[in-house]
Amino acid sequence: MSGRARHRRGVSSGGPSCNACGRLLKGQKLYYRVKTRITCEPNELSFTQEDLERDHAAELERISRSCEGRDPMELEEEVFVLLDYHLCAACKAGFVDRVRGR
Repeated sequence: MSGRARHRRGVSSGGPSCNACGRLLKGQKLYYRVKTRITCEPNELSFTQEDLERDHAAELERISRSCEGRDPMELEEEVFVLLDYHLCAACKAGFVDRVRGR
């Protein structure tokens, strides 16, 4: 999976199905695909002289030790998640309304 956290739902051996209602989309005239990336974004990125003088090798070692025994996918999902959904035409409007908070 190219090293990125991916969640693909709504695909079966019979083809894609709507993630909202479960309807099979194979043979439908039209359906929608929603891809959402969720990424970690720092509020503020700044460096001090102390940061520049820090022992970076030791810091990387500390971070590496803190990750030992943790699920790699769980660690990855702390910074990046790709959600991939299919929607039938009937469910698309309701999905958009929910995402927009209507």
